[in-house]
Amino acid sequence: MKSEAESFAERLRAALAATHTSDKPVDLMKLVPRYGGTAVSQQAISNWLSGKNKPQYAPHVDTGDY
Repeated sequence: MKSEAESFAERLRAALAATHTSDKPVDLMKLVPRYGGTAVSQQAISNWLSGKNKPQYAPHVDTGDY
């Protein structure tokens, strides 16, 4: 049975291939913040692609503009 991280890696690689997006960590590292995510290291992305880890999602708290 695959771990969640391994399943995530498969889905990530499939999504990248389907959109003809580079799977190089250095390239992906630039995409994450561009689309609203927090900047991550090349090592973190490498771990995602290899199935060692998956991203940790932090809930967004809207504090409003007071």
